[in-house]
Amino acid sequence: MKRPEYSALFAAALLAYGCRRQDDEPLPPPVPPELSVAELRPVGGEAAEVDAACVELGADIDGTLVVALANAGTTSVGDWLLRPPGACGSVAACGFLRTVVELDGAEAPVEVLAATAAIPVPLAQILGGEGGAGGAGVDRATVTVTVTLLNDDGFPVRTAAGDRVETSFTVALSRPGSCTNPEDDGGGGAGGATVGPVGGAAGSTALPGGSTAAGAGGAPGAAAGAGGARR
Repeated sequence: MKRPEYSALFAAALLAYGCRRQDDEPLPPPVPPELSVAELRPVGGEAAEVDAACVELGADIDGTLVVALANAGTTSVGDWLLRPPGACGSVAACGFLRTVVELDGAEAPVEVLAATAAIPVPLAQILGGEGGAGGAGVDRATVTVTVTLLNDDGFPVRTAAGDRVETSFTVALSRPGSCTNPEDDGGGGAGGATVGPVGGAAGSTALPGGSTAAGAGGAPGAAAGAGGARR
């Protein structure tokens, strides 16, 4: 017959082993958020809806258009934190946003990496001029904008079905002051908001290969390479 104290010790050992096994099991991956663009904000101009017939570039020298996600003004999307590439540490639900603006016939897209939900995208080169995608310069161009959530290593975050966490839309861009709207009496666009110079809410820094890094709070984020760590 086993002694009672031995049985108690054996049961305690099994319990401790079971707890240790549970601690060793990997945690389930964090649920990825949904991305949606709330509005487009040209610097020095009026905000516009994503489906607007015409959206002007920013009035600054870079033609900056801020792509504002649904939670713009924060450094998170859903339950995911936004940090510059390589700055997430041990936080699993963490990464950064890659915004790509593509113009048909252009040699290279405009690409921005951002750790903020209000993404400043310099687009002056899209409409042309010296070194621009439009050659001698055009007044309007239709582009495709894609925003993708990347993990800390620069790989696209995917849903349980294997789809990338991203959102994409097409918009007609125009030079500042050249969009006309007969219903607009000067009262404003979407909410009549005017965006000030870039550098307060989110700044941007040009990278090799036409890419840009934008950090939260106006500080440039770390770049994930000249190609923007595209996967």
